[in-house]
Amino acid sequence: MNPFKRAPRRRQQVQLCAEALETRQLLTGGAGNTFAIIPGTIDKPNGTVSVSFTLDQSHFTRPKGKVAIGIDVVADPSGSLKPLISSVTDPHGKIIPQTIHAIYDPHVKHRQVAGGKGTSAVISPIGSFPSDPSQPVTFTTQVQATGKTTGKFLLGFYLPGDANGDGKVDQTDLKLVRSLLGSKAGDKRYSFDADTNRDGRITATDVAYTKQNMGVTTTISPVIAANLDTSSVSNPAGRANNMPTARFTGTATPGAAITYANSSDPQQATISTTADTAGNYTVITPLSLGDNVFEVTSVDAFGQTIKGKIAGVTYKP
Repeated sequence: MNPFKRAPRRRQQVQLCAEALETRQLLTGGAGNTFAIIPGTIDKPNGTVSVSFTLDQSHFTRPKGKVAIGIDVVADPSGSLKPLISSVTDPHGKIIPQTIHAIYDPHVKHRQVAGGKGTSAVISPIGSFPSDPSQPVTFTTQVQATGKTTGKFLLGFYLPGDANGDGKVDQTDLKLVRSLLGSKAGDKRYSFDADTNRDGRITATDVAYTKQNMGVTTTISPVIAANLDTSSVSNPAGRANNMPTARFTGTATPGAAITYANSSDPQQATISTTADTAGNYTVITPLSLGDNVFEVTSVDAFGQTIKGKIAGVTYKP
């Protein structure tokens, strides 16, 4: 299914561009049980690119030692790219078995999925890497262009079974999925987030994936918040200060590296910090005379980089 045609949910639609609005979830936004979004570009017709992602103990709880990761791909709507997830591989380059597309119509071939039929999503069963289960493990998703197309795409990672989009799979989710059995896309009862394989219908397969992921949690987040601390400036309404500093607070993925770069004055030092275990952070930035627009960047352990500019702060002594 095309992720750009989803019904509205608690986290609104994926965006390709940064949202220059403060006090809102800004930069690349997520939707429902999507916990990470990584962009990519295929610049050769029928080319293939690799996108890496990392699972670690700090951000994923896996009671059974495994997790079924959902991966979806969507092309930039302004381009012509028809992308297809061709495989998911382990650190040694071996294809993870049973990583399959869910096809609504059994007569639809996998390559036709890239043309909009069936679903573009795959579910990949990922376990702890046997060499050292406690260490972070990096996997790779291969995205292929079909039909001699090129262009940009977004790769979305989601947690199958997380029907209410709270970052964990529990009995509440299982009850919700069961209550929606028999519903199809277009029905009032249908829920995109309860559709674990995104094939447009809620069936026993979705119940099975929810049970498989029972107890799995993640703290990876597809959004970052950046808020001006109004107590740190002399004129909060005008976003101005008579002192050469300003304080910002926000939330991001726990442990993410956060940077604030002054795009209005590249001579100013870039300020860096790390989100704490709850995902909160604070930075105090120097201000140059006049307007100061900051570009905020978050880089997390999963491999996701979120970047965008926020509204400026004016320094008037």
